[in-house]
Amino acid sequence: MPRRIGIIGYGNMGRYLVDYILQHFQLELSFVWCPNPSALASHIESKCFLKDLGEFHTRNPDLIIDLSLPEIAKKYGALFLQKSDYMIAYPSCLLYPEIEKSLKSAAIDHGIYIPVGMLWDVEGIMRMADQDTLRSLKIIITKQPSNFSLLGDLKTKNDQVKTEAVVLFHGNIRDLYPQAPLDIYPMIVAATAAHTLGYEKVETELISDPNLQDEIIVKLEVLNQDVQTQRMLRSSSVIMRPVLPIKIKVDVAQRSLLNSMLKAGGKGGGLHLC
Repeated sequence: MPRRIGIIGYGNMGRYLVDYILQHFQLELSFVWCPNPSALASHIESKCFLKDLGEFHTRNPDLIIDLSLPEIAKKYGALFLQKSDYMIAYPSCLLYPEIEKSLKSAAIDHGIYIPVGMLWDVEGIMRMADQDTLRSLKIIITKQPSNFSLLGDLKTKNDQVKTEAVVLFHGNIRDLYPQAPLDIYPMIVAATAAHTLGYEKVETELISDPNLQDEIIVKLEVLNQDVQTQRMLRSSSVIMRPVLPIKIKVDVAQRSLLNSMLKAGGKGGGLHLC
């Protein structure tokens, strides 16, 4: 039987996933929901529309992909997990303690799935957390000042960077998110993988470096305890990625999200990367 997938949100990402589902016989579109149903009319058969998200269970989805704002996860996430696997495309909603608690408590028979994006090696961090050997994690993101999209005091501080690299922020990700919601997706994914530490105990750092060219640097510093010897082992990894033109960036993001969708589901309860 084809795998039935429901899509919440019908922007560029939602349309891309829907088009793919409709073109592949091993997949079936369970439903599409968006705040503006008229946006669906010229693209999707009316039988696939879901007007009331509270009625999602009548469409029997195997996997629900949420491309929307945290309000949807807050209101419906735990209900989704009673009936279906649940992939959260933008896991910033987990930075809200009440949403994190609600979803993790509900993920018993079905799982929460988080796309890894550019962090291809983050599954190693989750394995350490699963084995309860992860002792600390620090995530550092470095960009050229003009490549940040910051708010509030961080924006003011970044605007003053001239010739030398400046640490804009050092602390936990929940404190950072309100002023850098568009800049820290890799941090959110890595911190979510480090689930035994919790968001408050994962260190995060933003560095603004005017000497960088058009690139983004993500560095992960890990402290792991060897099970047999009890020795502490330090390791680090660095990912360098060019800042892409918007059209290419969207294309890369769409293909990455599609890959995550194809990997998501079927692993049982709990939190999973995809």
